[in-house]
Parts: sequence; C-alpha cells; structure tokens
Amino acid sequence: RQTEDWQRHATHNLSQGNTAQAVATYGKKGAVSDHIMQDDAIEALAERYAMDTLNSYKDTARIALAHKRKDVHALNQAIRAATRDEETSKDDVLLQTETGKRAFGDGDRIVFTRNDKELGVKNGMLGTVRNATEGKVRVVLDGKDDHQLTFDPCKYKSFDHGYAVTIHKSQGATV
Repeated sequence: RQTEDWQRHATHNLSQGNTAQAVATYGKKGAVSDHIMQDDAIEALAERYAMDTLNSYKDTARIALAHKRKDVHALNQAIRAATRDEETSKDDVLLQTETGKRAFGDGDRIVFTRNDKELGVKNGMLGTVRNATEGKVRVVLDGKDDHQLTFDPCKYKSFDHGYAVTIHKSQGATV
C-alpha cells in the first residue's frame, strides 16, 4: 500500500521491469541497505526491526521477507533475539512445532503454517502471542477486530515464529 507519490512511481517501475530505477528510488529514501555478507544483512535487518518496534507502536504489524525458508528461520531467530530481553523471555516455554522446537512467550510473533477449520486459522495467518504454556497458546490475530484464539500446541504443531516469512507466504498479508 503506497502512500507517497515516490512509492507509487517506484512500484510502477518494478511492474514495468525497471528494477534498477525502483531500487535507486527506494535507496534515495533510505529504504534499501547494502551488505556484502548475508550474516551482516540479517543482523542489520534484525536491528532495524527492533528499533522500529521500539520507536513506533509495539502492536503495529510488521514483517521481514526472504525467499528461502532457511533464511526466514535465520531472520526469525535474529529478530527474536533483538526484540526480546531477559525480562520478556523469563516465562518463555519451549514448544515442538513441525519444524523443530521453538521458544514462545508473551509478545512473540507467530505464523500459522497449515489450514485448520476447527481452530479457524489459515496457512500464513499472523498474530501475536499473549500467553504460552506447554498445553495452551493464546494468540491475538492480526486484523482490525482483535480476534483471539487459543490452541493446544501438543495437538496443533503447524506454527512458527512470525517475525519473518517467505515472500510466497506473505501474499495477502497487510503489514
């Protein structure tokens, strides 16, 4: 959702295949950064995400994007480390997901990775954890109505950290 004329112009350039011009426009506005090493890029993105979280509304939806799942995992770990401290992590619980064990606690971002009609979630839905125990995770889903749901992580394991997702999974998300 572009709100500025320069954003609309850059998006138009992307749609016309003028990628270099679009990236240059975003670069002039400070929206692009260069890093030679991938680890440096991940660290820089995690720091910017954390700073944005501190400097704007904490509950404002934001997301980092990557092409590959392994890069998404690295981003999720780096962003989580940058946005959480000892105090906010003291009540975290280690939960088994389809992709491995993950620590979750109040304030963590979560993404659902499989449709479940009974639970009322779709693949790619995002939310914020409001409470996590070994037998119950309470989540406020992103959206206007502050819809909450609770699930048993022992029965539904199709979730992961949701600070970053693949570009494919982000389709339809408003952040």
